[in-house]
Amino acid sequence: MLSPQQLIGCLLHHQFLIPKITSLQSLDLTKLFQEEHDRLNQALDGTDHSWTALTLKLCTSLETANKLVQSTNSNVRLLSEKVEGLEKIIKRGDSAVAAAKAIHVSLNQKGGPFNGSQNV
Repeated sequence: MLSPQQLIGCLLHHQFLIPKITSLQSLDLTKLFQEEHDRLNQALDGTDHSWTALTLKLCTSLETANKLVQSTNSNVRLLSEKVEGLEKIIKRGDSAVAAAKAIHVSLNQKGGPFNGSQNV
């Protein structure tokens, strides 16, 4: 059972650490998880009851990792949509360039006003 101080500590940890961690994009989640896991194992090997708070910290780390993965997935979806839009624009541009080249070649073959020997 958690003491009142431990419970308050866990609540503060959950309320204030998760938003802080979530805002850090370069966080090494594996390292964070391993550190909490190691602390939990040390507490379980000992005789005190700090393992309860450490278990909560470990769960918090996993929840944070899950939130970051969900956020990353959302960002990847948005980025993918933007890339698709850019690909469509590039294809339209390529088509316009190809059409302009075809017109230029056609006019040059006919000796039109825009043939290669004249400056515009």
